[in-house]
Amino acid sequence: MQTYGNNATDTLKASILGNVVKVVSHGQDRYDRTIGEIYHDGTQINGSLVAGGLAWHYVSYAPDDITLAEAETQARRLKKGLWSGSHKIIAPWDWRKMSGISIGDLRLVYDSTIIEIARDGSFNHCPVND
Repeated sequence: MQTYGNNATDTLKASILGNVVKVVSHGQDRYDRTIGEIYHDGTQINGSLVAGGLAWHYVSYAPDDITLAEAETQARRLKKGLWSGSHKIIAPWDWRKMSGISIGDLRLVYDSTIIEIARDGSFNHCPVND
């Protein structure tokens, strides 16, 4: 995992793991993964991660998202998170091409469905029982 990858994963897990979240979908990528925004208690988790220097604004999927663009610009300027050190910064899409993906265990609730993502990248989904 890339520098600050564990920090981002830990922050994401602390923010949403075991909680009900709202996912606003903007479609799917070429791998059929949902592209969208994650909200918990009214906070946009994506924006929080970008603002903290723990995630990138993926311009290809959100080219008009001024909030994410400004959050990344501010994080870079203030040298937060991944922008803080002297380490080589590699965009996640380039990192994945070089080394593959390591997805931690994660459980989301999306559109009345529980989605569990395992470390090996496999996932299970089932309806939420009210």
